[in-house]
Formats: sequence, C-alpha cells, structure tokens
Amino acid sequence: MSSQQSTLRALAKAGMSLGVLRIASMALTLLVGILLARQLGAADYGIYALAMAVVTFTGVLTEFGLPLLAMREFASADAKQNWGEVRGLVKWADRFILTISAIIVGGFLAAALIWDFAKQSVFLATMMWAIVLVPIVAIAKFRGLALLSLGHTFAGQFAVLVLRPGLFVVALAVLWVSGSTLGPAEAMAWQFGAAFAALLCVLGLYLRYRPAAMLAAKPVNRWREWISATIPMGMTEGLRLLQAQLAIVLLGVMMTSADAGLFRVADASAMVGLVFISIVNVVCAPHLARLFAEQNLAELQRLLGVVAFAMTFVVGVVTVIVTPFAGPLMSLVFGSEFAASASPLVILLVGNTIACLFGPVSTLCNMTGLEKHVTVGSALAVVAQLASALVLIPLMGLDGAAISVVIGMLLWRLFLTVKVRQIIGIDPGILATDFRYLADALAQYATSLRSKNAGTKNGNP
Repeated sequence: MSSQQSTLRALAKAGMSLGVLRIASMALTLLVGILLARQLGAADYGIYALAMAVVTFTGVLTEFGLPLLAMREFASADAKQNWGEVRGLVKWADRFILTISAIIVGGFLAAALIWDFAKQSVFLATMMWAIVLVPIVAIAKFRGLALLSLGHTFAGQFAVLVLRPGLFVVALAVLWVSGSTLGPAEAMAWQFGAAFAALLCVLGLYLRYRPAAMLAAKPVNRWREWISATIPMGMTEGLRLLQAQLAIVLLGVMMTSADAGLFRVADASAMVGLVFISIVNVVCAPHLARLFAEQNLAELQRLLGVVAFAMTFVVGVVTVIVTPFAGPLMSLVFGSEFAASASPLVILLVGNTIACLFGPVSTLCNMTGLEKHVTVGSALAVVAQLASALVLIPLMGLDGAAISVVIGMLLWRLFLTVKVRQIIGIDPGILATDFRYLADALAQYATSLRSKNAGTKNGNP
C-alpha cells in the first residue's frame, strides 16, 4: 500500500470516528435542550442560555487559539519526533490558561461574595456556576485536540463531545423523573459537574496516550512565537463564537429572557441539520490542502463542486421536510410554549441551505493559507449581523434576530468566495459543479460495492 493510500485511509478512518462522535454529540445536545426547555420554561431557559453565551465569550480569553495551536504543534512534533517544544507548550499553555482563569473567575466570585450575587438575581446566581466552567473547558479542549492531532481521534474527542452532554442528559432525566424542581442556577451546577467529569476523563486519556518520548524530552519554550501564532487563531475563534451567540445576547438585552430561550431552541434545532456539513468539512479538508499543494487546481475545482452539491442537497432536503411541520414539531418536542421558535427555525434552515451553495469555502481558505481572510470575513460578518440585528430585532423580534444571523452568514461566505476567485482562480460553490464528474464518481462507487458484495458471496471477504 502506497504512503498516499495509507494517509487517505487514516484520514477516512479519523473522519468516520469523528463523524460518529459528532452525530452522537449533536443528538445528546438536542436532548439536553429538550429536557432543559421542558423543565425550565422559556424564561428560565433564556437565563441559562444567556449565562452560557457570556461564559462562552469569556472562555475565548483563556483559550485564545491555544487548542488550535496544540493541534498544529503536536502534529508537527509527531512528524519530526521533536517533543521538547510541545512539552514546553503544554506547560506554558497550562500556566496561561490558569493565570487568566484565576483573574476572571477569582474576580467574579469575589464580587459575588461581596455583593451577594445569589440573592440579587437568578442570572447572577447562574453565572456563579457558569464562570467556573471557563478553565475546565479550556484545559479539556487543549488536551483533547492534542490527542486528536496524534491520531487518537476517539480518545481525544469522546469526553468533550459525548461524555459531557451524556452525563448532563442523565442528570436532567433523573431530576425530571423524580419530579425535582430545577432552576437555571441548579441546571448550570449540573452542567459544571458533567464538564468536570469530562475533564478528568480527558486528563486520564492524555496521560495514557501521550508519547513516552515526550516525557524524556527537555521542555523548549518559544512563548513569543506561540503568542504570535495564537493571536489570529484566537481572533478568528472569538469572532466565530461572537457570531454564534450574538443574537441570543441581543435578544436578552433588547427583548426578554424568554425570547432568548425561544431563539436558543430554534438555533440548536437548526444546527442538527448541519451535522453532515461539519463531518464533510473535516473529511475533505486534508484533500483540499493536498490538491492545492500539488497545484492540481482542476481536480480541486471538481472536488469543491461535488462537495458543494452534496452539502446543498442534504441541508436542502432537511429544510424541505422540516419547514411544513416546524410549528407542531417544536411544540411536540419542546412543549407548546416553544411553538414560537418555529418561524426563526425555518429562517435559519433556509439561510443554511443558501449558505451551502457557496461550498466549503472557509475550510478551503484555512487549508490554502488564506486564514487571514477568514478572520477579516468573520469580523465583517459580525459587524453586519450586529447592525442588522439592532434594526430588525425591535421591528420583527425573533424573526429579525434570525434574519440578522443569515445576513452575517451569507456576507462572510460571499466575501471568502470573492477572495478565492481573485487569489486562487477557482469557484468553490455549487455553480462550478461538474455533474459528469459526480456521475462518474457515483458509478465507480456503485461498481466497487457490487464487486465487494460479489466477492463476499463467493467466500472472498
């Protein structure tokens, strides 16, 4: 077997493992949303969602691109067998995360004790549990992505993607069956417990699978280079999270916590249809990088067209199926109080389908050295989303928030598409799909399946 075939086989295996984990994670996350919505109601669920949005923003300050840096540096060390730098990176990153976290968490908890936040408002009481998630999530993500880059996909992502939401589901289900009263602060406390258990699991797996050569290596400190690398990574990640949570925060500030809860349910439901997209992006990313490195732009163009068509087709089918039944579906799954989430859900689904027409353009940019344009595009998208939300939310409420999300989403992809056409000279979207190439690929796949089945019947597994 050639080295290229071995690499592609390893990539396919990793993609399948990650795909299974992400599908399981999305299912568990949706179940968490259902249980929380039914036990908390729209208003209290909105408070919980706002607290999670705030702590997500805060977490950017502690992570600041470090998990992505871990992926790059551990993969490089594995290839070069140069473990001193990653050992130094782990020590430096831990100090960075814990120092920033101590300032943020310590300052908030000190203020909470002085001004008795628990009695002032339900939101502040919820934040007292939410804020301590910051270092736990950061350290777990750092170790998990380090394991992922070393080829331990399942070990690296199981605790973060599956164990944490799974434990939270079990806790919420037990509380629901037992008839216990649940508030936003209590829900966040159980979320903290699940996250802490996931952290312990990640640390245990990291200690088990880290290379023995790494322990013997002398730590090398390149903190200036690491900071320089994390700045654009952290900015891009921060902008991505800001874009994802902005509508919830603005609804909580400009409207009510109930509106924030209703939108959180719509947004989480719309994300279910994007599981396929996240898997496709992970699987196709190395192929995009390889074809670009080889300057095989014709094959790169054909691959992008096929991927864009597959993304649009799958998300479009989900949109067509869900749209007519959105209202009854939301009421059935989350409760009658959440029927109002149906309209923003449909808007987000339609927006996601349109976005798929542009293909995996952000992944292409990250794989071809255009990551700075991804950061600039993210910034433009956040500004556009914020400006449109400030106008549309007072006029249209939940629908206005959903439309603002779609505006930011489409502007980002349009900006990146223009840059790709200008710099690389190809079209990443569905308009460039070579349907003859797609038909040939499907025919070859069908032939291989028939050959495999025939071999199995003849006793040749």
